[in-house]
Amino acid sequence: MWVKAPTARFPPVRIRSTSVRSSQSPSLRRRRTTSSESSGPNWRNALRQRPRWRLDEAYVGTIHGYCARLLREYALRLGIDPTFRVLDAQESRLHLENLLREVFLEALENQEAGARALARRFKMRGYTFSAGVLDLLGQAVRDLRWHRDRLSTWMTDGRLDDGRIRETGPWSEEDEVGLGLATAAYELGVRALERWESFLLEENARDFDALILDVRDLLLGDGAAPALREIRARTKLLIIDELQDTDFAQRDIAFAIAGEDGVGPQLMLVGDPKQSIYRFRGADVAVWNAVRDQVEQRGDVMDLTTSFRSTPTIVTAVNEACRPALHQVAERVESEGLASAVSYTELTGTRTDDGGHACEWIPVTGANADARREAEGRRVGARIRELVEGGVTVTDPDSNEVRPCRFSDVAVLYRNSTGIGAVMR
Repeated sequence: MWVKAPTARFPPVRIRSTSVRSSQSPSLRRRRTTSSESSGPNWRNALRQRPRWRLDEAYVGTIHGYCARLLREYALRLGIDPTFRVLDAQESRLHLENLLREVFLEALENQEAGARALARRFKMRGYTFSAGVLDLLGQAVRDLRWHRDRLSTWMTDGRLDDGRIRETGPWSEEDEVGLGLATAAYELGVRALERWESFLLEENARDFDALILDVRDLLLGDGAAPALREIRARTKLLIIDELQDTDFAQRDIAFAIAGEDGVGPQLMLVGDPKQSIYRFRGADVAVWNAVRDQVEQRGDVMDLTTSFRSTPTIVTAVNEACRPALHQVAERVESEGLASAVSYTELTGTRTDDGGHACEWIPVTGANADARREAEGRRVGARIRELVEGGVTVTDPDSNEVRPCRFSDVAVLYRNSTGIGAVMR
């Protein structure tokens, strides 16, 4: 979530970390006003001195909404047409998929060896856990758009540099086959990307990726100074929530607006690198580490380690389980020279431990996975019944009063739905 506070100076607004689809939904505006009013009499006195409606000048929205707004508001300064249309996700996917299919079929008609190799190895469409030709070409297009600079060192004249890649280490016959398929996919991806960008230009349209990438390129370009001056003049505070789900392009946009030596707005970044799970969408935990290093040179980094939701018993168990696991992974990642290692920061629980909270380990054995799932279902199900029928008490989340445990108080977290039936039985 991206938040831009208005230019006018006013006491701090407490903003919820809410994921929103509409950049200015009425419910979010009501939430923002209610939160600020609950801050106490000092805030109410400030509101009497400044009109309450100025709270609505703070823009709250997604990165895509924010970028679309920048492109339209500063179109003349950035040298673009402000009447562009934004393709929704479904429309964009259908247009791009048709384009990828055309590029691939044309290559097959021209008897290109790379395309024929892809056709022999993969189906046109993939399934849940397997990729098809269209999936591979789509991934190549995304890589070329989002990581153009990184890939440029491995490509020559629109093709992967076979020789340089072979020099990276020991090479096998299987590696050679994989390299041939990758080379073919990226070569077709280059053609598809050229057509896709031409299509967007002709239609005066942008997909969601183009919103972010175009803003990044324009704000980092030589002619960005007039637009940046106006953006900075109208912004006092820029808050980015869920930073762990961002990419380098979003990082570049934020830093371009913030500027150097305090010329831009204050920048506040919030996130948890352990929750960076959207790599398929372009998120890169290395962004978090790079941003943290940069912020430490220019500002303050604060670790928020207090848990207000869980009791010390639960927090201690989480620390004991996660500390060694994440440290081991971080050491292995660092040993490979990668910048995506994430260390574990100890948490502290402050909620009163009333004795109704505990962590239990239920060992399960079985000859195979199916047997273990059945055993797990029986033991977990039996334990839940014991909690409800055995007089165990819990703290009611609404009334904060202690009462007997109910089945509705229990949630079972499972990796997938494969074995959940055993627990339900």
